[in-house]
Formats: sequence, C-alpha cells, structure tokens
Amino acid sequence: MKDDRRYAPSDAFQTFPFPQRWAHDDDVQRNGFELLEKRREIMAAQNEGLTKTYNRFHDERNNETSTIALRRLHAKLDRAVLNAYGWPDIPEHRSFEQAWIDESGKEFVRYTWPTDIHDTVLARLLALNAERHAEELRGDVRALLADDREAFARESRDASRAQTGQKAADHVNGAAPQSVKGT
Repeated sequence: MKDDRRYAPSDAFQTFPFPQRWAHDDDVQRNGFELLEKRREIMAAQNEGLTKTYNRFHDERNNETSTIALRRLHAKLDRAVLNAYGWPDIPEHRSFEQAWIDESGKEFVRYTWPTDIHDTVLARLLALNAERHAEELRGDVRALLADDREAFARESRDASRAQTGQKAADHVNGAAPQSVKGT
C-alpha cells in the first residue's frame, strides 16, 4: 500500500464553509440537478466517462453543442452558488486559462475562472472559514451547520443507494450491466 495522503469526504466537508442553508437553496439544487442530468446524458450519448467528457470541456477547440451546453450549465451553477454565499458582486466569467506546464513544456489549459476571480472566491472562503472557526471557539456553534452536514450525508447516502439499487434491479431483471468506456 502506498504512503500517499488520503482524504475522506468527511475531512473536507466537516470544515468547509458552505453557504447558510445551502441544502435548501432552490437555485443551487435546480442548477445542480440540471447539470448532473445533462452531463449524464452527454456521457451516455458519447459512451464516455468523466475524464473524456471534461477533456472535451476544457478543449478550447471543442465547440460541440453538448460541450457548450455543459459549460453554460457550470456557469449557471457557479452563479447560483455565488449568490447563495451572498456574493453577487463576483462576476461569473470563465475563460481558457493556462493551468500548468508539464516537465516536457506541454501547456495544459482549463476552462475556468480567471486568476483574479479564482483568488477572490478563495480569499472569501478562507475568511468565512476563519469566521466560522472563531464562532465555534466562542461556543457559538451553529446548529445550522450540523443540519447542513446531515443533509449532505443524507443526500450522499441516497445517491449511493440509488446507484446501488439500479445495479441490483438490473441484475434481478437480467439486464446486462451498463459500462461506460474511457473513464
């Protein structure tokens, strides 16, 4: 077994400063589900997994209708999340940005927020995390955070059960498992 760092979802989500009542925000939920459904539809139509789907997403030469639709849905979800945080002043603008250069000099580009927007969001999340930590140290623990954590855990369990249930139903009904190539 390798000695690499490993993180469980609870490591990230226990301390992440979610917006208040994020699990009950209609815009976030509606846009999130719309993105998930469209992505699932695209992956099935292309018979591809997430890696190939998002390689096309980040390829600035790719102007397929499905890729453009996926980019727009990501932008809509980002806008809903920024609004949920109460940050309507942060623009939802994406562009093709250099993400890194490998050892051979090959440049990797990603369709993402420009550096200034990225840095603004990260700075605000860090400040919000520090604010919430200070509240916890003062004993002002938000019951809402526990509710949100439970909502996240419940949604994760439900999604996992739904996926497992579909596989079990396919097996019981004699359907061949559906595989997706190229993940």
